[in-house]
Amino acid sequence: LLWPAGWTDRGLRPDFLLVFAVGAGLLGGARAGCVAGVAAGLLAAPLTLDPFGLDAALLGLSGIAVAKAGVYLRADHPSVTLGLSGSCALGCGLLRLCLIAVSGDGGFSLGMICSVLLGSAATALGSGVPLWSAQNTRACCPSSSAARSAW
Repeated sequence: LLWPAGWTDRGLRPDFLLVFAVGAGLLGGARAGCVAGVAAGLLAAPLTLDPFGLDAALLGLSGIAVAKAGVYLRADHPSVTLGLSGSCALGCGLLRLCLIAVSGDGGFSLGMICSVLLGSAATALGSGVPLWSAQNTRACCPSSSAARSAW
């Protein structure tokens, strides 16, 4: 995508698979968020060094969590969607750090925590336009069943 390479080298890399799961959770509910997150995680699993299924589990749980939180928050507001995607990215990043610490491959270092924080901020900022456009497309173009019931 059109993301500057220099930012990626410094840890400012958005997780667009997480944005996909968050968008599906906000627009389609918990089941859609879970299915989208698990599918995206399983498709990305061969390309990562994480244990197989870890991304699928984290993205699926993120889709469910966002859908449940969206019920209680004004999920159509842009700052709420940015906050939800950023908090999901932060939670996933911290869980990955905990797994690294438990596995004995190292512990929490300031550089790792800063990388998670920068990645969460990048995910929140990178999710703004896709989620906003998806929500506005849904608001402008009703589903076919809603259009049929209006007739």
